[in-house]
Order: sequence, then C-alpha cells, then structure tokens
Amino acid sequence: MKIVERSSYDDRDCRAALVIEVDGEDEVSFIEGESEDASLNRDYSDCHSIVDLMKRAYEAGKAGEELVIERENVPWSEI
Repeated sequence: MKIVERSSYDDRDCRAALVIEVDGEDEVSFIEGESEDASLNRDYSDCHSIVDLMKRAYEAGKAGEELVIERENVPWSEI
C-alpha cells in the first residue's frame, strides 16, 4: 500500500489543504474554505473515511503488503 500525503498553502487567500492518496487514488481531502463556514459536513466531510482507511492499511499489513508513505509540499495549483 502506498500512501502519499500532499499539502499546500495558498498565501493569497491564507488557506491550507491536505490530500491523502492511497495507491494512486485520492481518498480524502481537507481544503479550507471560509473559516466561519467550515464544518465536518462541508469542508471536512472526508474525515468520516479515516477509520475505513485505517482498516484498509491494517488489512494490507496483515496480508504482508509493504506500507510506503510519502509526504509532499506542492503548489496550490496542484491540489
């Protein structure tokens, strides 16, 4: 299982973003919007997938699959 964590910060709008990719597919993303409107059901709704991703990683490890984790800071345009 390969996990890539991509993070970015938009200096112009003072927003941060975090995208987690698993085996080449975007799985969860947390991208700040308007701070007064941010909620778990809007900007951070992917947080509800975290436990499922943990289970997938656990099962992959149990099956002997190697876990590779990469972290990247990328330009805002790549998020």
